[in-house]
Amino acid sequence: MTSRPGPSQLEPPAWLTVAQLADLLQITERHIRRLVAEDRIPRTKVGGRIRFNHERILGWLDDNSSGPGHGNAA
Repeated sequence: MTSRPGPSQLEPPAWLTVAQLADLLQITERHIRRLVAEDRIPRTKVGGRIRFNHERILGWLDDNSSGPGHGNAA
């Protein structure tokens, strides 16, 4: 019998916590909180807690990328 990967092994959750996003981006939670405080990252408040939509974060990363293959001129 082969084991099938669970949902967490296939793709990240649709909504990420500060800790999950920091892990995904390989930066500190403090940096994530600074981006939130400076209104530089898309987020949603749910019951007083900050959550990040995975798809919006991917778009935000793409929009903030530069270099060859990206529309942003340096």
